[in-house]
Amino acid sequence: MTLSLPESPRFPSDEFDATLTASLLGVSYGLMAWTISFNYDASLLSLQSYAVDSIWGSATESVGSGTLGLLMNCPADCSATNADVQGSGIPILTARLQVGSSAAAGTYSVALSVDVT
Repeated sequence: MTLSLPESPRFPSDEFDATLTASLLGVSYGLMAWTISFNYDASLLSLQSYAVDSIWGSATESVGSGTLGLLMNCPADCSATNADVQGSGIPILTARLQVGSSAAAGTYSVALSVDVT
């Protein structure tokens, strides 16, 4: 999976989108299920909203301070030949985050991460 973030600096109170996509290359079947933990440093960022792409069915979610957990068991069209879940750039979700108003300027080594299982 690929997490895409803005390439320019973000400042206190700025909002930005983090987009997650997946790729299945060299295979003839589609992505049928996934589990992610979208983790962020709650002292620096807050999750404003998120949307799982419409190609997917209903996700089982778990939201806590600094984490969003999602379990997907099947796309909306639950067929292994579903072209929407094959190839590269398969849309997973878009999350909108806001930089905390008291976040200090600087570089942070791990302010945002995604674990995939």
